[in-house]
Parts: sequence; structure tokens; C-alpha cells
Amino acid sequence: MPGSLNEINVVYRSPLMNKIANGELPLVSFVANGRTYNYGYYLADGIYPKWQTFV
Repeated sequence: MPGSLNEINVVYRSPLMNKIANGELPLVSFVANGRTYNYGYYLADGIYPKWQTFV
């Protein structure tokens, strides 16, 4: 369906994701399995390979 609000369109229109992509939010570090991460992980597939995965 053209113009449907599938997952990619919802993320694309998200003010929060736009701020994250533009570096407008403060960095928050976290530790998972003993490894420190300085950035969040964002859902990605073949459309946005440079993006990370949500944790």
C-alpha cells in the first residue's frame, strides 16, 4: 500500500530518531556483557546498513 506507515516510515518520521541521527541528543554509555558502548544501537536492515541495531 503506497504511503503506508510501515516500520521504516515510522522510524523515518520519528522526531526522536531524527535527533539521534543528527547528533542532537547527549551521549549515554552503557555496558552489555562486559563491553562498554558509547552509542545506542538502532534497528537496521538492508535499507539502512550504516545504522546499528536497537538494544
